[in-house]
Amino acid sequence: MTVARAGGAALGRNILFYGLTAAVQRAASFILLPVYTRYLSPADYGVLQLLQISLDVVSIALTAGTTAGVMRFYFKTDDERERRAIFATALGLLLAFNALAAIALFGAEGWIARAVIGRPEEAPLVRLLALGFLLEPAVAVPLLLMQARERARLFSFTSICRLALQIGLNLGFVVALGWAVRGVLLSTALTNALVGGLATLWLLRQTGLRTSRTAARALLAFGLPYRATQAGAFVLTFADRYFLKVSRGLDEVGVYGLAYQFGFLLIMASSMPYMQAWAPQRFAAARLPAAERDAALDPGFRHYCLAVVTVGLGIALLARPALAVMSGPGFQAAAGLVPIIVVAYVLQALTDAVELGIQLSERTRYATYATGLAVVVVVILYAVWIPRLGGLGAALATLVAFFVRFVACYAWSQRLCPIHYRWGPVLRLAGFALAAFAIGSLGRGLGLTGQVACAAAAFGGYAMLVWWGGVLADEERRATRDWVRSRALAGTVADRP
Repeated sequence: MTVARAGGAALGRNILFYGLTAAVQRAASFILLPVYTRYLSPADYGVLQLLQISLDVVSIALTAGTTAGVMRFYFKTDDERERRAIFATALGLLLAFNALAAIALFGAEGWIARAVIGRPEEAPLVRLLALGFLLEPAVAVPLLLMQARERARLFSFTSICRLALQIGLNLGFVVALGWAVRGVLLSTALTNALVGGLATLWLLRQTGLRTSRTAARALLAFGLPYRATQAGAFVLTFADRYFLKVSRGLDEVGVYGLAYQFGFLLIMASSMPYMQAWAPQRFAAARLPAAERDAALDPGFRHYCLAVVTVGLGIALLARPALAVMSGPGFQAAAGLVPIIVVAYVLQALTDAVELGIQLSERTRYATYATGLAVVVVVILYAVWIPRLGGLGAALATLVAFFVRFVACYAWSQRLCPIHYRWGPVLRLAGFALAAFAIGSLGRGLGLTGQVACAAAAFGGYAMLVWWGGVLADEERRATRDWVRSRALAGTVADRP
């Protein structure tokens, strides 16, 4: 199935499946948070963070950007044979690059354990990390094909099965056997092997084994600048942990890392599922004349911003009571950092949206320039603010740098491939969210019930402002009312004897 026939209903349905997948994934993470924060110490949590950072460094150097152009080139052609070859080629390239990365990790295991973690005896953890990463493409590329073909149900089923298996293995290894960090890494490797094997068999049945040198060259040319981009993104996202480790220790890394999970939660609960469903339609719309393209993209952009800002507000309002319930005393300081990180990731989500012009122009080095500018800013701020403010300084530096990257990326994207975005409704939406957060924060000194009640009241006020405040078009409000009435009527008829 191609995206040509997918309209608003198909987009909504696919967002629902992708959103369900993300919701299940994050719900599982938060439900298991009390378990992990009691069976993993803050130092263990810090070790996991630093291991992931080490993996990211090697991945950026050897594998980053390999599949960045898959969606662009898949929708650039109507030749089904060429489309199949693009995915077979992407799988081969990524497996080869991940194998090189795994070899690099094995070779540097002693150095990573000693210099990065500060525990030479933890070298076996690096081997488990490398094994899980080696098998990652077997899952990642088939999921990307499901997304391109709008197989949202299959994507959701595969992802949830993967999650269920990993949770079961984590509980067995971490809780039952007490293997701590080793158990988490081993469960990842085994899950990628089992689910990835089945997913790769499905992909090869769809695409065959034929690869294409032309596709390989195009993917590498498109993705190569993204290695530098992702290197910069790594600094923006994770380098603060190194500054924190040096100035404040592993406990501070663990607390900050937990707060940062709420930023990732925002992306997974709003931006990621929306983009997974919207990306095929965005790239398919690139073939239209500019005016028609912009008209086709505008509703999706506004609804994307609405989803991201709304979820971000909900997270910021509920983070403090959620942490009070789900985490141990050592992690409570994370609550004060969450709103700052959430705003930073709202800007990240907007950057992902407006970067489309760069991608359509296929001049991806400009994304690197925008990220590089932000890196210069953030490193200076890390050095100045983290020694003085600790995690607060890291969060503020992240917010400023993400804003710089958004502005630069938007400016270059508009220069390369101008796309008209209506910013008025988006700015009103942001104002409504900031006002609601300020009101909700008044309940901070209350007990758990009072905090939740105040947050709910603030969110309700925000919803009313969004409905009547010019964010939604009149026809969108009418369509929403008609849909609600039809659902209510259907429910009434169904309840009759």
